[in-house]
Amino acid sequence: MDSLEHLRSLTEEQQQCLFRSKKTEIAAISNPFLLLSDLKDNNVIPEKKCKEVQSLSGKEQVKGLYTLLSCLEKSPVKILLFWKTLLKDHIRKSSPELQALQLCLEKSEFPGTRRNSTQAPQVPKPPPITELVMLVTCGSREGQLHMSKLMKGEDCILTETRWVSCSGFEVLGGKGKAKKWRSSIQVKNIPLGQLFQELTEQSPKPTHSKRRTSHSHSQRAASPPAKRRATKSPADKGSPQTSSASECEMKPVCQSMKQWSSEESAAEEEGADGKALQTCKILLVKCGCVEGKLYKSRFANEIRGKCIRTPQRWCTPLDFLREGRLRADDQSWGHCIVHGHWTLNRLIRMRVLEMHSEDCMCFICIPSSHMNNDDECLPCGQGGELLHCDMCPHSFHTDCHIPPVSKERLGARWICTLCEHSKIQRPLHVTHHTSEVLLCRTKEHLLRCQYLLLRLYCEDKNNTFINNPRHLERYCSVISRPMWLAQMRENLLRNRYQTVGQFVGDVRLIFKNCTKYNKSDKRFLALGKQLKEFFEKEFSSVFGT
Repeated sequence: MDSLEHLRSLTEEQQQCLFRSKKTEIAAISNPFLLLSDLKDNNVIPEKKCKEVQSLSGKEQVKGLYTLLSCLEKSPVKILLFWKTLLKDHIRKSSPELQALQLCLEKSEFPGTRRNSTQAPQVPKPPPITELVMLVTCGSREGQLHMSKLMKGEDCILTETRWVSCSGFEVLGGKGKAKKWRSSIQVKNIPLGQLFQELTEQSPKPTHSKRRTSHSHSQRAASPPAKRRATKSPADKGSPQTSSASECEMKPVCQSMKQWSSEESAAEEEGADGKALQTCKILLVKCGCVEGKLYKSRFANEIRGKCIRTPQRWCTPLDFLREGRLRADDQSWGHCIVHGHWTLNRLIRMRVLEMHSEDCMCFICIPSSHMNNDDECLPCGQGGELLHCDMCPHSFHTDCHIPPVSKERLGARWICTLCEHSKIQRPLHVTHHTSEVLLCRTKEHLLRCQYLLLRLYCEDKNNTFINNPRHLERYCSVISRPMWLAQMRENLLRNRYQTVGQFVGDVRLIFKNCTKYNKSDKRFLALGKQLKEFFEKEFSSVFGT
């Protein structure tokens, strides 16, 4: 007989007596929000009374809830509706006190309710260990530890409507520097690690049947007849089944405990890969079909610190999750975003990524428009004082941008040449031949030329073709007319190119000189060929040839 059927079998007087005896326990539950909301939705209590109690806190809320229960006590019909609501799975699981109360209800007996003397007393079945919810504390922070989520390796502690891992809860409790959540997180002043150990030690060990040897057989034969004929009592007969059920129930829990208790040394167990992750500054991450780069120095938590760079923008882990998996639950960001075969939750537990608390006020956690842009200049790859484009995530030094930017002329909004060109990007005439484009005047297509030259600057990551090459050995004796990108930049800014053909001719001259001077150097030949192919493709796209 379950709890609700047991309550229905009671008289109205017995129900009121039971309700009166449990009133104090119910009023003292730590978080009555779900219970009150469900009672209101089922018209057991008025909406006004529900909001009044929910608006209270601490002892005042306990007093308010007790007064509300006293009003319900006068109506036997509402008492049964109250028990029906309280015993719902989602309500019961929301509070450890309600779980304990269910066990008490199953054991309750009253005068007039007789049991059949021929039947063995029914032992109430406690809720499975995997469904337990425990109140945990760390410093001044309180939360609820859900065993079902713990076993799955998910964020298992609910604190202020937010799910976090054990290490994340330790950070929120102000003890993140200790990095010992097993001792800093407690259940009724008992460290979580000690509780896990006790649960593991108390789990029954399986008994393995052994083959009977001739020695054991002789010992059995020599044993007294009374002992051989001894039979098990009814209570003893039930013990193997109880032990077996308990063992099956505890086995996954104990395995989960052992897995979680070894997480602090996970980086060492990973060997060389774990050490490489510790030293790596950028991690390639993926969520669904979307890929990005996670910058460890920018990571804070799921909603703060735009740390993942996609081709289009910077985003937080939660933004990245929504972009990759539109139907995914926000709380699953730590499992859905992966680096190789490591989830972000795994990387956090390995201390590869450090979680910031909700009240952190560091420069990463404080919202800033600069978090929408790169920390390094796109052409040169260096940091420092940068200009941030308001249309794309790129950043530039004032002198690295083409054309250079004067701070005095900067307005409230600044857009880089790459974005300016994308705003007016239209092929001239798709029927035009390349020779016709080369005869066009540079002034009419200055933005397109600036765009092409800036793209070459950004693509030449090693500055192979940017600086003057005349210092190289025997260069002037081999090359009669040297050319480099920095010289082209000066020529373009000083309006020395009259036609587009002159501009394109200097670009192609750079690659021609590269091929002539580096005949025996395959590495530089490959770099020149790669950049030349990039330019020709961009040129064809920009001018529509």
